[in-house]
Amino acid sequence: MDYLINNAPPLMRGIDECSYNDFEYALRVGVTAPFYMSKLFKDHFAKGGAIVNISSSRDRMSQPQT
Repeated sequence: MDYLINNAPPLMRGIDECSYNDFEYALRVGVTAPFYMSKLFKDHFAKGGAIVNISSSRDRMSQPQT
C-alpha cells in the first residue's frame, strides 16, 4: 500500500441544529475513523508510503452556523 488518504467530512451543522448524536458522529468520522484506519493499515505500507489527513479551512474562515 502506498497511501492512505483520510478525507471524509463530518456533518456541518450549527450549534442550534446539532444534536449530541450528530456531534458524536462528526467525531467518529473526522477523528476516530482516520485513527483506526491508520492503525489498521500501518503494517501494510510500502517503503516510503504515506498517510495523508485532509482537513478543513474552517479554522481560518467560517460561515454562520458552521
